[in-house]
Amino acid sequence: MNFGSLFCGCGGLDLGFQDAGLNPIFAYDNWQAAIDTYNHNFHHSAEKRDLSVEQIIIPKSCDVLVSGSPCQGYSTLGKRRVDDPRNNLLFKAIDAGTESRVPIIVLENVVGAIQGVFRNNWEKAERQLQNNGYWTKTIVLDASNFNVPQQRKRVFLVARLGKKDFQLDPIKQNAKGLGHYIGNNKIDPEDIPKNFQLSSDQLKISKAIAQGKKLCDVRLGDRSVHTWDIPEVFGTTSAEEKLLLVTISKLRRRLRRRSNGDADPVELEQLKQHCGYELDKQILSLVKKGYITKKDGYIDLSHRFNGKYKRPFYDGFSPTVDTTFGNPKNFLHPTQHRGFTVREAAKIQGFPDSFEFFGSIHNQFKMIGNAVPPPLAKALAESILKVL
Repeated sequence: MNFGSLFCGCGGLDLGFQDAGLNPIFAYDNWQAAIDTYNHNFHHSAEKRDLSVEQIIIPKSCDVLVSGSPCQGYSTLGKRRVDDPRNNLLFKAIDAGTESRVPIIVLENVVGAIQGVFRNNWEKAERQLQNNGYWTKTIVLDASNFNVPQQRKRVFLVARLGKKDFQLDPIKQNAKGLGHYIGNNKIDPEDIPKNFQLSSDQLKISKAIAQGKKLCDVRLGDRSVHTWDIPEVFGTTSAEEKLLLVTISKLRRRLRRRSNGDADPVELEQLKQHCGYELDKQILSLVKKGYITKKDGYIDLSHRFNGKYKRPFYDGFSPTVDTTFGNPKNFLHPTQHRGFTVREAAKIQGFPDSFEFFGSIHNQFKMIGNAVPPPLAKALAESILKVL
């Protein structure tokens, strides 16, 4: 069985399908760094094509067409713009595949593609395939169920030519703890690129973040370490000031003024009423120290990110490997005071050690973060082979 790939990237999806026994016959992408990596690791070459403007003709020998179109417009990590032109690239494989009557068409994307208003686009894709004579199935798979040590969900739209129903039942293999895959090898600091090394202040923050925790002021749960808990970096606070910061963190989510988002700045008068005493002295002090902001009679926390310096459990799962995974300000190694290396990120994604990445460190992390974990892709491909 032959397959072809659109938006192939560095080849995570393709590697899984190849490992399942399918033969790759073509692959297209518009990113040269990813193409260079792809061509080094596969026995056939990917071609540089701008799929947003080029018309693609699928050869008759293609049994399965896979497409991992850009997810940035759908991703909850981005702006989720309905009018993002990349959203429409979902239909590129449908147009090309249905024109050539490819027996199986597989579309992959982030789960955000089927949530909220974006669900309309996905349902449009299903209808277009069905109107062209295909039976469709939408399935959401979690990588942690397929020997990949991270919490990563992806949605797949699988379409089979003909009006006969079919079942998809990828064989699961639950992942082990993160440490099983990456080990606990010490890294020479000189081997870590300068832009991924910890500064002196970042090292102090790292030492305050235990496994399973993150730096976060806007949540008060057990997983959060707050900036006011690290005075050697962010400045000392009194007991009264800490209590006020905790109160602001609670009220900004409780006293809502907008219908969107999950928090709002707190009106100063409401804050005073809640506390029951004058706050001018504490507020002035916290503004000077950089812990809070004051504008137009409203008070808010200065550090409003939902979590940085996330340190996973060594025996647990990694957060989703995204394109910024190598930045220690976002993710920390579970037991060492550093970020993850490219090789570790690749292992967490399920790439074998023999798979080599090329280009800048930034681009290597980007292509790994954009990839579909190969073990997940393999399990899906084996299920599709049964259908074929």
